[in-house]
Amino acid sequence: MQRVFLVLLFAHLSLLYAIPSPNCQGVFKKIGARKLYAPLLSTNDEALRTTKINTTFPSPNIFSPAPEKWLAPDSEYTQQMATRRELYAKRSSDILKIQPGQEEGVRSAAQEFLEMTGKHLIAQFPGEFSQDGLTLKSKSTGAVVSLDSTSGPHPLEKLGMLLQDDVTVNLKQTDGKVILAGGFLATPTNWSLQDFIGVDVHAIHAGIPEYENRLKKTVEGTVERGVRGKCIARNNWFLVTNPELALPSYRRSTYKEPAITETNVGSNLFLRSELESIVNLPVSGATIFTIRPRVWSMEFVKANAPEVAKNLATAIQLPESGYSEMEWKKPLLKFLSETPPANEELKPQ
Repeated sequence: MQRVFLVLLFAHLSLLYAIPSPNCQGVFKKIGARKLYAPLLSTNDEALRTTKINTTFPSPNIFSPAPEKWLAPDSEYTQQMATRRELYAKRSSDILKIQPGQEEGVRSAAQEFLEMTGKHLIAQFPGEFSQDGLTLKSKSTGAVVSLDSTSGPHPLEKLGMLLQDDVTVNLKQTDGKVILAGGFLATPTNWSLQDFIGVDVHAIHAGIPEYENRLKKTVEGTVERGVRGKCIARNNWFLVTNPELALPSYRRSTYKEPAITETNVGSNLFLRSELESIVNLPVSGATIFTIRPRVWSMEFVKANAPEVAKNLATAIQLPESGYSEMEWKKPLLKFLSETPPANEELKPQ
């Protein structure tokens, strides 16, 4: 389990940046997955093609997101929001957590970010969001969220009901350390708030290869000394056999991994990417992380993003990727090297 966490956390620091598949549904019939955690495979080929796959490690990939792209509701917004609402209804205490003693700071920072987000969504996406006074409404989902700090649920919950992105609040303490103080985390990749709530950002990443030598300075620059009001973005990536959008660590033991062979690697192995933005709030100085996962089948990757497929073939052979010793490496390399027929491209529906 420790190896799994180190691999995932290393990928997390590799600076970055839904329509179910019939094949995928067949897999889930075999393993008996519950409806709540059914997969939402992405058909967002634009997001796929802009996902950076590291062919050297570590590989910086920080950029300033365009306003019209940041937190943008995409073609999968309605489906993902329905999933997020259902997950939160079932496991609210796992999804929204605040470190004891940090309640006031988290609420203040989350409210500041909620108000910033509300203005941004109205300005950039008027076709999806409308505002009446302090009330924000999503036209496609019908969700109504109050921006009033004195009424309604916790601002983290409000954010969770508006965005496809998970949100975490990181606060600087009197000793100078920045800790994960709270968040709304519905669709993580093999971790949960319970794992790291209250832990400082350096301790979270302790033990990752090259963290002290190379990556620590990046974390310090973006989290501890970030410019107030500035937003940057990055992406990371994972190869997974579980296509579910929500992969919390408290469910890992319930998943039955399917066998990966040359004949099924395209439908049983998935590229998972997280687009993450980091915002240093102008008033409170708190650091907000937003995390949006997407999951594509390898069939879709190969057919719609040949450059990504090529980079994957290079990356998984590097020891630093964490995938060079995986049993499915050879079947995947063979699959990626095969030239698909001219009419095989899998287009979004």
